[in-house]
Amino acid sequence: MLECPKGYKYWNKNDTGITISADAPQWAKKEFHKYMKLFAKNGKPDKHGIIKYY
Repeated sequence: MLECPKGYKYWNKNDTGITISADAPQWAKKEFHKYMKLFAKNGKPDKHGIIKYY
């Protein structure tokens, strides 16, 4: 199971998906892109919001 990202407070959820705040520090932006790349590579969440990665 993935740990909650340290920069999670800079994440924004809206109708189009999840974004990172423009004022987020550089380290949080890198972390965000790393997580998004991992999610994109391994699929979409199921009906319970769970993304399985192997």
